[in-house]
Amino acid sequence: MKKIKTLSEIRKILLLLLLFSLTQPLLSHEKENWYILLSESHLNDEAIKVALKVLKETGLQYGLKFTIQNDNKKLSQNSILVGTANRNIQTGKLVKKGKIQEHSRFKKGNNLKI
Repeated sequence: MKKIKTLSEIRKILLLLLLFSLTQPLLSHEKENWYILLSESHLNDEAIKVALKVLKETGLQYGLKFTIQNDNKKLSQNSILVGTANRNIQTGKLVKKGKIQEHSRFKKGNNLKI
């Protein structure tokens, strides 16, 4: 299992998560709650931990609250799934039900380069 190690990779992950979260209205005074569901291996990855810490801190400045959860939790309306079907339980369930489709370069055995 490859771990994300470079600052460049962390920045790319943060950018993708932040861009996704910014699709919601930010002008409200109420905090917008988002749940990021990750596998146990993601939760133990130091680079991911750093990226999520920065995302949480930045989100608060824009009225966004990010809660990190294990991927065995139930999806809510504002859920961000991190990981392919091989690494995230909830992603796997959605792929199996045909609700989402994984791109071929994310499937097991393919190396993803960001």
